[in-house]
Amino acid sequence: MRLHNCRSDSLGLEILHGWIMAGVLAIGLLSVSECTVQPVHAEFYVDVAGGITTFIPTIEDGTWWQQGLPHKFDTTAFAWRAGVGYRFNARWSVQANYVNLGTVRINAAVVPDGAYDNVAHKCLQFCDQPLPTKTSDAMQGFEVSATRTWQVGPVSPFLRGGAALMFHRLTLTSEDQDSPNQLKYYGRIPMVLVGGGLCWKQICLDETYYHGLGGQNCLTPCGLPVAKEALVSLISFKIPLN
Repeated sequence: MRLHNCRSDSLGLEILHGWIMAGVLAIGLLSVSECTVQPVHAEFYVDVAGGITTFIPTIEDGTWWQQGLPHKFDTTAFAWRAGVGYRFNARWSVQANYVNLGTVRINAAVVPDGAYDNVAHKCLQFCDQPLPTKTSDAMQGFEVSATRTWQVGPVSPFLRGGAALMFHRLTLTSEDQDSPNQLKYYGRIPMVLVGGGLCWKQICLDETYYHGLGGQNCLTPCGLPVAKEALVSLISFKIPLN
């Protein structure tokens, strides 16, 4: 396999669409009533969240998998986030978090690079005896963001944007019974993030899209990440510290 698109699993998009529709419905129902802005004093708060990541694979055919041979992507994983925030007023706040996006996995049967045409997506040689492999890529890191909040009746829709630095650990395991082998690769991925959601008191539904920038940006040794994009759906709890 060479050291670099697949379509995303539909689960994340279904969650996103569901939350958007729920938010629009809630805002629509509440818009007939008077919108009030509750006074909020400046304060620190703790943010704790858990949910699901839907990874969007960005590697090309021939890197960790070969389209013309049997393969399976597992693009959903448990995700969690923890950090602190500072609320300036009812509208604006900033956050700094540690976030664990989980692990994306590939089970694939592969042949040597010279025996596969990644342009035509065809196996050329040894097609009846491919080597089973397992690839896993775990991703975690740190993010900072700013949030703009509105008050609509009892709920608070919000938008947020920011940046993150993710560290990924890719493990490639060969299933060859004669000579099993495992390789590990490490790298870092700068990302931008944009998202939004809906809060009721201290409980929030949060949808965030992460998009990796630049090339490999590797540590040593180096390996291309399976996914540099992800959609993360979380339920979060914001606990005031005052």
